[in-house]
Amino acid sequence: RAFFACDSLREITIPSGVTTIGSGAFWGCVSLERIIIPEGVKRIGSRAFFSCDNLKAVELPNSLVSIGSGAFFQCCNMSSVTVPASVTNIGDLAFGKSGTTLYVSAGSYAEVYAKHYSVRYKTIQS
Repeated sequence: RAFFACDSLREITIPSGVTTIGSGAFWGCVSLERIIIPEGVKRIGSRAFFSCDNLKAVELPNSLVSIGSGAFFQCCNMSSVTVPASVTNIGDLAFGKSGTTLYVSAGSYAEVYAKHYSVRYKTIQS
């Protein structure tokens, strides 16, 4: 919970060399609007961005393989996110109560996840 409830944080670029964003790392950062996650990050922990109410933009790298349970739960202002085809695990309610549209590759794990959990999604060419 490195930045737990840090209400002054508006934008963050995860440094290169980071491979995992820990569980609850940015939980409750209500002013956070944008996250840039570089290539090399493989895992986003459970509830990493839970209740980041003003989060509007996140860029997920092609190196990402796992998105933890509730990672983007209740990120109400995040209208869409592209989930790379490299993602092979998405935890329960990772995008719960967010209203987010997932952009996913046809036949990808993200598409299966979206169908199973009735998450709004659109397929894209990979």
